[in-house]
Amino acid sequence: MNEISILMHLLSRKKNSYQIGATKKEILDILNVKTKNKSFYFQNLITGLSNYLEPLGLQVKFNSLNSHWFINYENEVIELVSANPFEGKPSLAATLLCTLTCCLKNSGISSSRER
Repeated sequence: MNEISILMHLLSRKKNSYQIGATKKEILDILNVKTKNKSFYFQNLITGLSNYLEPLGLQVKFNSLNSHWFINYENEVIELVSANPFEGKPSLAATLLCTLTCCLKNSGISSSRER
């Protein structure tokens, strides 16, 4: 496994119903980091993972109450992805589907009659 996979597993695991993620010490121990610059290495790992996850709507956060790092999602991105552009407009969606079907069936040429 690479570092990203290990970090994703550690930061998203649920230890019990009240605790999620991992501490800095747990992460460094599992990644077997023994250098004297381990704090700098850890900060680079967390920053890199955070930048990697940001386009997916995920964030790496720190819980100062129990010193655990964990992965959280942004509600704005989830709402944007789950938004239905045809909500309340079923006729528009049906018209678009019929038009696309006609175009694909007739080699890209289609015509429609107004009713």
